[in-house]
Formats: sequence, C-alpha cells, structure tokens
Amino acid sequence: MYRLMYCCGLRCKEARTLKCENVVLNCNYIDILQSKGPKSRRIFISDELSHYLDSYNKSVNRLLPNRVYFFP
Repeated sequence: MYRLMYCCGLRCKEARTLKCENVVLNCNYIDILQSKGPKSRRIFISDELSHYLDSYNKSVNRLLPNRVYFFP
C-alpha cells in the first residue's frame, strides 16, 4: 500500500478504499473513483509496480478469495 501511495501520489483514503475491480494490472492502470467530491481519475502504473501488485494480489487471493477491497 505504501509503495502504491508513494509511486502514484494516492491519498491515504484512496489506497485504503481501493476496490479490486478498479485495479487493472494487465493494462497497468488503477481507477480512483470519486476521491475528492465527484472527481474520478485513472492512474497509470509502471510495469514494475504492476508486477509487484500482481504478486501481492495472488498471495492475498489465497487467503481471501472473495475480497472487495484490494488492501483488506
């Protein structure tokens, strides 16, 4: 979570409430929906960060296969 916040400039609340459906690792982007008021944005991430998040996602999916939030 901290690496994502640091690399992409996410706010604490944006990282905590990031849903799995809004993280598209095969296309290297994350959708932040209605962060500050009605504003939404798409953040493109590097290949390195995408691989790192994919590894994390696979590990957490073994424990919590039906989770809603990316960082439970």
